[in-house]
Amino acid sequence: MRSKNKVKKWILCLLAACLTACSSCAPETRFSNTPAMGTGLAPALTEVNAGSSSQAVTEEVEPTAETASSPTTSAASKATTGAGASAGATTSSSTTQAATAVQPAVTDAREFRGAWLTYMDLSFQGKTEAQFQAKIDEMYDALLDMGFNAVVAHVRPFADSYYPSQYFPFSKYLTGTQGKDPGYDPLEYMVSAAKKRGLEFHAWLNPFRVLAGSTDLNMLSKNHPARLWRTDQDTGNDEWAVNANGGIYLNPGIPEVQKLIIDGVREIVENYDVDGVHIDDYFYPTTDEAFDRKAYEAYQKKAGAGAMSLGDWRRANVSGLVAGIYRAVKQINSNVVFGVSPAANNLTNFEKLYADIKRWVSSKGYLDYIAPQCYFGFEYDYKTSLQAFDFVSLARYWSELVEEESVQLYYGLGIYKSGETDRNSNEWIEHTDIIARQVEHIRGIENASGFIVYSYRELTGSGKSLVQERENLVKLLR
Repeated sequence: MRSKNKVKKWILCLLAACLTACSSCAPETRFSNTPAMGTGLAPALTEVNAGSSSQAVTEEVEPTAETASSPTTSAASKATTGAGASAGATTSSSTTQAATAVQPAVTDAREFRGAWLTYMDLSFQGKTEAQFQAKIDEMYDALLDMGFNAVVAHVRPFADSYYPSQYFPFSKYLTGTQGKDPGYDPLEYMVSAAKKRGLEFHAWLNPFRVLAGSTDLNMLSKNHPARLWRTDQDTGNDEWAVNANGGIYLNPGIPEVQKLIIDGVREIVENYDVDGVHIDDYFYPTTDEAFDRKAYEAYQKKAGAGAMSLGDWRRANVSGLVAGIYRAVKQINSNVVFGVSPAANNLTNFEKLYADIKRWVSSKGYLDYIAPQCYFGFEYDYKTSLQAFDFVSLARYWSELVEEESVQLYYGLGIYKSGETDRNSNEWIEHTDIIARQVEHIRGIENASGFIVYSYRELTGSGKSLVQERENLVKLLR
């Protein structure tokens, strides 16, 4: 059945391509992709990663308890949650209908070969515009030479921006000072330089993370939304940005926060010729009930006896944000794709990050692609009640999880582990062809469409193990 469906999809893509060639007004056909982790996409540590979530407020929906699925049950049989629930939201099926009415992007058949460019790769303090452009050119040329065809680049790592935004301050990684105008538009050049080389460009966002390792508001620019909310005379918005895990995060349970995030996505798709929008695994930063107690209590008061549990409500908020971003992207340009790169551990996603991944890959209206961070070797010895984490078992789990045929599957691969001990295994020390073998394995999975490597820094590293790992990978890509 899957092979027949695959032939049908190939025929549809061929017809779409023909229509595009015959009509001058037909939109450009693009292919989808990408994800991220830890540092915006930092390396995943053993079993657990961090994440992010929210919901659209333009079409508010307060999901019911039945809409919160389990990672072990089929989301296809459950009602789809549209714009997530949050304090003061109202429940209806309108959001679901609005989300699923949007058609997925048409994708081409080539293998997606992406690389994550983190904010650490894109740190330009003290650099001139010419030096910035030269560095971007150098990175893109290096990826192109290795055989990559897409970049997933940070444009909002800390509720900031790599472009002139009406919602978020300039990133400190551009000038050394958050909010300081670099005097040019970094994203404009990043996109145009990618297009010039035939590289797909996906704008990578961390929607909720504001500060990591500090709760000092003075580290934020004076016009940062989180600082404004916490320091203005309005006490009603003090909970919109919350301290958690030694940092500051936007609150997914607040409609105004979700609207801000979605508006920030809109301005990217409206103003830049990006191929995709990408978020990683930074969803809820904690399981602590105190994190969003006020927002949840406000929701309970309005929902009454039909109120969801805290966990289901949080998952509804995250699913609502994902659907809201998807809908916003498609309303502007149906050919721009939206994807998520979740942690590989789906039990962690569901229970600790409140991300209902199974729902998103089993229904229309959420994603164009999923890119799980499968940063584990073939010998990795760890299991949960849902999954085993050796690469072959993990790849199979994610392949089987993706039920919606319009959702592309890209595997996140962690070359950063090369040369290191991993859960008492020396596999990454004794072998330097792990990433190459993983790519070969992926190519044998029927519904897999490519991969994304974390990250550029390690891909171009000079360590002996990294060099050999890269050379073995490049042999497959050239």
